[in-house]
Amino acid sequence: MKVRRIFRVINPLPFLVNIKTRFVKFWRVLNFAQRCYFISVLVALLLMFNLEEESSADPLFAISLLFAVVALLVEFWPKFVIIWHHLLGKTIIVIFYAIMANFALASAAGMVNEVAGVSSNILPYSHNMALILNIPTWFMLTSVLALVVIQLFIPFYLILLLLLKPFGLHGIWHQKEYRFVFTTAMIRYIWCSVLLITTVVLSINNGFINHTTPVFGSVVEGFVSGHKYAKAEGSSKKDVTSINDIVELKDDKAKSIEEKLDEVKDDTPSFLSVNLADDDLSNQIYQKSLAVELTLKKLLAEFIYYYETDSYSRCEHPENTKVVELNDYQLLLMQIDENEAIGYKFTVIACNSPGIGLKN
Repeated sequence: MKVRRIFRVINPLPFLVNIKTRFVKFWRVLNFAQRCYFISVLVALLLMFNLEEESSADPLFAISLLFAVVALLVEFWPKFVIIWHHLLGKTIIVIFYAIMANFALASAAGMVNEVAGVSSNILPYSHNMALILNIPTWFMLTSVLALVVIQLFIPFYLILLLLLKPFGLHGIWHQKEYRFVFTTAMIRYIWCSVLLITTVVLSINNGFINHTTPVFGSVVEGFVSGHKYAKAEGSSKKDVTSINDIVELKDDKAKSIEEKLDEVKDDTPSFLSVNLADDDLSNQIYQKSLAVELTLKKLLAEFIYYYETDSYSRCEHPENTKVVELNDYQLLLMQIDENEAIGYKFTVIACNSPGIGLKN
């Protein structure tokens, strides 16, 4: 009898069954988005205890962020649909996308001009192609802007929840069966912050957002300048120039980044000087930015060469070249040139046709 009593006292089975029952009740109370938040938090906690193992850190962070993104989409998409069906909300959304579209069109026109050396009006299909190539950049940009807006409003939402909770008014925004309103809002705010930081870091790291990006270009440049100024205070090594001076030499595409740095290192102000090692932040950002930009320009140049230029024209032109007639008197000549950074050379020449005799 004593053994049975002792066994009953130390038996953990009832305790485990009680925990299981409570967890099942807790899990059933949560909706789909809250369950995703719960899983993301558990994976994040597991990540915190496995920071020393780098091999498992990235997959765990990706999994936790994925569940958080799914929860945010499930929660915000119905709200977006409701806003869209209201006249004021639809007006605000259309104005926002119209502004972004205007920036995107202007950026694509500038890209065509940098590649071909003529106005984008001459190459309308290439203008559209440049816009398509810039979609990843503008997707990242709109995502960051949306997350910034959410970050601005969520703190006020949390304050309202605290003020209205004693009056039981949280049902205005949520259904009656919705539980853990404030806790969910806090977790949502934390994951929105993490997602914002992750999006910005990935965009900068992959060159989609850099010092030339509209709206956020000055933010990136200020971040890099601050990093360089802080590093310059404790550095007594050889000085080179700031990123602003490097950008001024951007048109010289044939030279490498190291050659550009060597050319301007003697004209650097002392308070802007900084040692750029191979692993320097500003150098890495600039190199990745140039790599992405050069890849996009190569793709655009190939599109112009193979799809928008003509092999035959009323104007005389050399063999193995393609042309686009600018007007009655000028011709845009395009040819493959491996010495050019983008692999193609664009030249504007005079039109020599049977109707316009330019030969002596």
